[in-house]
Amino acid sequence: MLLQHHSGWVVGLLWMGGACQCAGSGSNGVSSAGGETSAIGTTAASTSADGTMSTDTASTAGSTAVSSCEAGTGECPCGTVGCPCTKGGSCSDGGATCIPSGTCALEMDGMVFVPEGPFRMGCDPDLEAPCNEGGWRDVPQHEVWLSAFWIDRLETTVAEYKACVQAGGCPAVEDGNTNNKPEMPIRYTNWFAAEAYCAWKGKRLPTEAQWEKAARGTDGRKYPWGNEEPTCELARYGKDVDGGECPTEDVTTAPPGSFPLGASPYGALDMAGNVGEWVQDYLWDEAYDRMDGTMDPVMSEPDTDHSGAVVWRGADYGAYVFGARGYHLRTSMRTGQQPGVLEAYASGVRCARTAQ
Repeated sequence: MLLQHHSGWVVGLLWMGGACQCAGSGSNGVSSAGGETSAIGTTAASTSADGTMSTDTASTAGSTAVSSCEAGTGECPCGTVGCPCTKGGSCSDGGATCIPSGTCALEMDGMVFVPEGPFRMGCDPDLEAPCNEGGWRDVPQHEVWLSAFWIDRLETTVAEYKACVQAGGCPAVEDGNTNNKPEMPIRYTNWFAAEAYCAWKGKRLPTEAQWEKAARGTDGRKYPWGNEEPTCELARYGKDVDGGECPTEDVTTAPPGSFPLGASPYGALDMAGNVGEWVQDYLWDEAYDRMDGTMDPVMSEPDTDHSGAVVWRGADYGAYVFGARGYHLRTSMRTGQQPGVLEAYASGVRCARTAQ
């Protein structure tokens, strides 16, 4: 197990104070991720010859955005990546754009940028109860620090995965989808297949902490889009909050990116519903007890024969609303499966890359 501690932890937490209060500009009025004024500054993205993604930061973080903030909920420097757009729908971070869900996102080569900094990971009993339902081990909530990274904006499609198979980089997967069309998300992958695809693309699977931060930002939201309960306009899943079926041709997946209003604060789409996604980490019982106060945590393999379960995130199109409504779709929900086993029929792929 690899757990790292950040020597500047206390200094980093001071970023959380003094940020401007921005008007929530998403569909539900919940402001987006906050507390990262120093993490990004005015940012420009570039790709080097070897494919490494990098960002150049200036020291003028949020200065333009602060001047145009309006009173609202949450603390977040308006106009910066992962935060609400400034009044008039603009972003102050270089290269960032205001996305339909109302936050600023920085995209390059099909990936979105997530700045460095702390966030709270795990189920919040005041917002998401019941936590740890069914033994999903999403407690206790804890704080971790992540270095900046990039994550795919969309889930991997059938066409993209098949290109890897044809190139000899990925194993073929079961072709049992009723909607196995090129534009649909790939399904029936196990963890090894997902790892192989990301490696073929020059990327890797995200860590579990990276996946959750990319999905929920730093304001502790219940779902990628905020705290509003799920609707058929926000995600692909089995039933809406009134118990009716979401309109779909065959009640399965949708092409990645079909629900722009369901975007995470950083612009990642379909992080709730559609297909679930593998991450790097193994599903340790005590993982969340050990992660608190760490930097870039990864729960590595507990043995050498791959017999331990690995984590699977994001629910899928078959997630039904029950109990505390949208329960399976919440950003902190986690489950696991043996790495060589298919996660039923809804296991997909999303890749990440460290920012340099």
